[in-house]
Amino acid sequence: MTERRPGRPKGSKTKDPEQRRQELIDAAIAAVRKVGPEASMVEIAAEAGITKSVLYDHFDGKEGLQQAVTDRYGDALGALLGAGLDTDRTPAEVVRDAITAFVSFIERDRDVFRFISRGHNQMLDEAAPVFSALIGHTLRASGEDSGGAAIFAHATLGAVFAATEHWAEQPTMTRIDFVDYLTTMLWDGLSGAGLSSTESPVDMTPAIDAMRAAGKS
Repeated sequence: MTERRPGRPKGSKTKDPEQRRQELIDAAIAAVRKVGPEASMVEIAAEAGITKSVLYDHFDGKEGLQQAVTDRYGDALGALLGAGLDTDRTPAEVVRDAITAFVSFIERDRDVFRFISRGHNQMLDEAAPVFSALIGHTLRASGEDSGGAAIFAHATLGAVFAATEHWAEQPTMTRIDFVDYLTTMLWDGLSGAGLSSTESPVDMTPAIDAMRAAGKS
């Protein structure tokens, strides 16, 4: 039986550095799903079939590995949220649908979400311009003041991330109930800012343009 050389992920025959890196990210995610969000570099390396030192050669420590997983996770979440941008919906429906999609995505991989908790701010910063563009355009189309659009976007997304992280760690209610509570709270604030003045379908073009500019669609 041929013994696999240390440093090569299980089943890997590639010598391409980027493909090797992606395989190691796959192994990290598998280890987190198996062990939990506190998975150590030793446990992740064991899942990859390599030594910890080799794992450190590919990533700048655990923080670098968490960043790589964050990038993978953020891309998948962005693709999910972008998939429904061409659907006609009222502002209230857009808010609820976005929260539902986000929370459902997190629910399927709670431990990975908790593993990359340091990357939440990065995902928020990437999502905020999209949401800000959408809020600002909708407010202006309704004849409302759009000066606070960026603030509304960051405050809303910050609340969603913080509340969802808490729920992922302590799921004391069903996803449906959690989404209902969170949507009610956030919509009360956004509607007070002027979004409730229209029940017409939201023009999603600004959000689509912002996502394209960020390279997310």
